[in-house]
Amino acid sequence: PSPQGGGNLSGVFVESSGSVHMTVGITPLMIDEVVCGWRHVIENHFCKLKDFKRISLRADKTDQSFAAMVYLCPAVINSR
Repeated sequence: PSPQGGGNLSGVFVESSGSVHMTVGITPLMIDEVVCGWRHVIENHFCKLKDFKRISLRADKTDQSFAAMVYLCPAVINSR
């Protein structure tokens, strides 16, 4: 294929058969499926954690009691 036009149209190619193809200047990213799977698990865990009203509203008066709830809620989630 040969580029047609110039300047800003360098991504447009016309083949000898007359069909026009456009290329996008961004190459697709390589995605690690294992990391993506773990990210999904962690995001789901935080979603379940936010179901607890005291955590989502940060209703505890002290940092220590808030931290205790953050540690206690996953135990409750896993016991369900």
